Amino acid sequence: MKYIYTVVIAPSEDKTKYYARIPDLPGCITTGESLQDAITEITDAASGWLAVAEDEGYVIPQATDQEAIERKQGDLLALIQLDTSAYRCCGDALKRINELEQEIAKLKLENETLRNRNFGGRKKHDEAWMTSYNDFIIKYNSGMSIAEIVDEGEISRRTAYRYLEYYRACQNEE
Repeated sequence: MKYIYTVVIAPSEDKTKYYARIPDLPGCITTGESLQDAITEITDAASGWLAVAEDEGYVIPQATDQEAIERKQGDLLALIQLDTSAYRCCGDALKRINELEQEIAKLKLENETLRNRNFGGRKKHDEAWMTSYNDFIIKYNSGMSIAEIVDEGEISRRTAYRYLEYYRACQNEE
């Protein structure tokens, strides 16, 4: 629902903050560091006040005419429009953003765990890998076929083809 209420804004004595209240909504008061901030804060507070009142079935007070509102000299009056439907949508969106941020944090942790995971097997380019690879290349360059190299029993057919693929990729780079 949409509502329009008058806000009473009172600057602090040292003019460093502004107090904002809506006299028609008991307890609806806030502060801001600037006039704009005070209006933003009271709009949020009043929207929350009205949304709760609607949800709980409380009677929503009618807006008082500005002339009838009590105020001190130096107080400012402003009209604000409040939309509890939009307020609820923003609340739902903020909840969803929070859920997504939590999910992202979980995924980042999972990603980091996977990055640091120790995959078994021989590591490419470690000393044992390089020795086995170099032996394969010497045999391959000497004219032995993949089948003959595999038949010696030192490496599997799969490993031989991986070595061959790596060898050809290195040759293409040169």
